[in-house]
Amino acid sequence: MEGLKLGLMTAGDENAYAALIDGAPNSPFTHTLAYRNVLRDSGMGEPCYFIARRQGQLQAALPTLVKRTAIGAVMNSLPLAQSAGGVVVAAKATPSERSYLMRRLIDTCLDYARGNQIGVCVFIGTPFSNEETPASTAPDFVIDRPTHVLDLTSPLKLHHAAKEGVRKAGKSHPVWHRAHCEADAKMVWQLYADSMGLIKVPARPWSLYAHLYNYGEQLVRFVWCTINGEPTSGFVLLCHKDIVDYHSVGNTALGRTHQTNSWLCRHELEQAAIRGAKWWNWGASPTAAVAEFKRNFGGQDQTYRLRGFFTQDVSSWRQWSTLDLSTHFPNYYVVPHSWLSQEHTAARS
Repeated sequence: MEGLKLGLMTAGDENAYAALIDGAPNSPFTHTLAYRNVLRDSGMGEPCYFIARRQGQLQAALPTLVKRTAIGAVMNSLPLAQSAGGVVVAAKATPSERSYLMRRLIDTCLDYARGNQIGVCVFIGTPFSNEETPASTAPDFVIDRPTHVLDLTSPLKLHHAAKEGVRKAGKSHPVWHRAHCEADAKMVWQLYADSMGLIKVPARPWSLYAHLYNYGEQLVRFVWCTINGEPTSGFVLLCHKDIVDYHSVGNTALGRTHQTNSWLCRHELEQAAIRGAKWWNWGASPTAAVAEFKRNFGGQDQTYRLRGFFTQDVSSWRQWSTLDLSTHFPNYYVVPHSWLSQEHTAARS
């Protein structure tokens, strides 16, 4: 493509970027400028959005975030998101143009990382396409992560266990709610945080969810249900165009007893289809029981691929333990902690 210009997005490019994201197929909330602002305002890193222009028109973009610490820096194509893609290409591009634009933007990003003291650069794929994001060099490591995807354009087909859960919950007459103030949103977050505590998984901080809530009801849904006025199950759903991400979920003991999570899932799945969404991304599951719960609503298991490049010498990182590396680069940044840690090095020797 002659006349292609590549570089970092500036404030003057934001309207064109927003239009590109709005027109791109399978574009999740995580590609929006609202999500960029959430990550930035939550102190999660420095946004570095790469763009490709031709004849003044934006052709493609690659949103990334850089986390800098005392031991080095990591760049991800958007952490904290399981539906995040890498390069976003204008819908009108031909297959050959897509491949070319993707490769050029990835290479531009890697060159930037090499020149700006960024040690690891990771591109996160999407479960909604088998398309690989190409680069001129082979990745240094590849990680495949599981998720579960439901096609909302097909009739909802609940398996027996899900039907039974909905039936059981219905007998207790749950009432649906949606947050219209920050206090309600924080209550939904607390349901999620308490549930994570039961399985010894650290909850993401309320500050992140506060920023999410403040970007509007059309993009983020804080919903819950009650029995006799007592909250039992709650969700945080990220919504943009075709995709709904089942982002965070929480249940009380009463909710688990009455299986209100099943009732709330069916309600939100039906509402998402009515709104015109095409995909429901269940996300990765912390336990086998959670994975089975999601499969009971239909859909299919998918993987999304993470492709990582060492763009600086990171041999000094081997002095750190897995715990140390995780402290510097929390789990929303993709770093091959075990590959780099001193424990893993010792185990290999």
